[in-house]
Amino acid sequence: MKRLIVPIIITLISSLSLWASDGELPETESPTAFKIQYMGNVEVGHIFVWDNFMKNTSGIVTLTTTHGVRVTPYLFTGIGVGAWLTYYSGGFSMFIPIFADVRATLPLKGNLRPFVDLKGGRINSYNNFVGPSIGCKYAWGKKAGVYLSFGTNYIINNNKSQWDGFNVRLGFDF
Repeated sequence: MKRLIVPIIITLISSLSLWASDGELPETESPTAFKIQYMGNVEVGHIFVWDNFMKNTSGIVTLTTTHGVRVTPYLFTGIGVGAWLTYYSGGFSMFIPIFADVRATLPLKGNLRPFVDLKGGRINSYNNFVGPSIGCKYAWGKKAGVYLSFGTNYIINNNKSQWDGFNVRLGFDF
């Protein structure tokens, strides 16, 4: 019985994939047709700090740019730099983070493309960060589009590590 089930499942899966693609992959999605391409983005955002989330007396306004390559139609990797303006009841301070970025986009057809993004790097001489987020891009063309993402940052330093807050980012890919 097991000898019969495995070939049936393999045949069913391969016939479904051929039926869904009409026997051919579109030229843009063919692994041999895709060439590594430059891609960049600019994004603005706001981090709502956990300690004062309900009071909203402190937070971080962010402006970042990332530049890199699309390794596949669905995977982007690059490096970036930004400006984080931290405000609180006693004043404000500014940080310039330098980070690496990896973004995986779900292979869906249409203009709406959900993605998972992971940034990680250095904020200042004492703090590193890792920032996972999820979002959705409204794309036009092969790489341009506008996106909205939601996530957090995990701050890592020598004394203690902590989640710093909930962030919202609005960006533009080019």
